[in-house]
Amino acid sequence: MGRRKSRFDHLSDAEREAAIRDALALRKTIIDAQRSLVPFNAQYTALHELTEAIDRALTAVTGREPDYLAADLGYR
Repeated sequence: MGRRKSRFDHLSDAEREAAIRDALALRKTIIDAQRSLVPFNAQYTALHELTEAIDRALTAVTGREPDYLAADLGYR
């Protein structure tokens, strides 16, 4: 049984890559769901806020801003 991770522990490269891969897949799923909604209603806005939160988390993990013109936001 290993010790519990503290907030001062850092992610390994494999953990970082897995987190980025999963976040990108989740972001794509959310955007696909948004396409079926009317823009600027409550659900659309909530999903948009989730994609912004994912972008902030990816920025925190990678240390760089997403490139919205590149494939996979430039994270791969």
